[in-house]
Amino acid sequence: LSRPMNQLISRLIIPAAALMALAACDNINEDERYVPVDAVEAQRVILLEDFTGQKCNNCPDAHKIIAQLQQQYPGSIVAVSIHAGGMAFNKSQTRFDRNQVCLGTDEGQAYNDAYGIDAWPSGVIDRRSGVLGRYEWAEYIDEELKRPAGVNIDLAAAIDGNDIKIDLTLAPKADIDGRLNVWVLENDIVARQIDETGKYDREYVHNHVFRAPVTPVDGEAVALQNGIHKSASYSIALRYDDYERWDASNLSVVAFVSDATGVSQAAIAEVTAPGEPSDSPNE
Repeated sequence: LSRPMNQLISRLIIPAAALMALAACDNINEDERYVPVDAVEAQRVILLEDFTGQKCNNCPDAHKIIAQLQQQYPGSIVAVSIHAGGMAFNKSQTRFDRNQVCLGTDEGQAYNDAYGIDAWPSGVIDRRSGVLGRYEWAEYIDEELKRPAGVNIDLAAAIDGNDIKIDLTLAPKADIDGRLNVWVLENDIVARQIDETGKYDREYVHNHVFRAPVTPVDGEAVALQNGIHKSASYSIALRYDDYERWDASNLSVVAFVSDATGVSQAAIAEVTAPGEPSDSPNE
């Protein structure tokens, strides 16, 4: 990227229904496939934005790579699968009566366009890496995890009636003039996905799917001072309509702080039922 993501996002206008007319699917030779690298002690939690689509026959392979990386670095990678671009079905195409579930969002399309992504799968790590092919992720993550965290994030989310209530505390280790993003993700969504043979698997299970931003699309401004904690609370309504039917038991919330240089820290917490303990491994 020639400019940081946050500078680009500030000028975005989200289209009403955005599907790119022409698209490409990232193709890599078999001898260039993912090879695990030596593990390092994780200094912090990183954000991997995975740009994907239900029409992309190489995207399931990227999903497998994400699972391998998360196994290699447990608790150190927050992955978000953003369905967007010419390989995605926008949620406006959803027809539940036909068992046709579509996972693309206008906000996800805005992020896709900001990065200028035109091949899927592609990934961006900590909003610092530029656009990477899936076989480049492991090496970049290995180095990125060596960076010190600029802030700790204590994150919790729970169902409250028909809403998700979110509480977070930021404990900065440095002065940061940046932006805070909070997103809703969903796991275990059964929806069609084309496979490497070119056929649709209608029982494919999609995980860490970007559902909606809680903060504005470009995040909200946050000014942090070293050693001074800052707390915030948010709320977003559960969605159950003609286009989205969120399963409250499969939801999680992601928060990350970034500035012009990239993401300082990310965190994820499962959305719990009333009375259940919160699960935020990134405190």
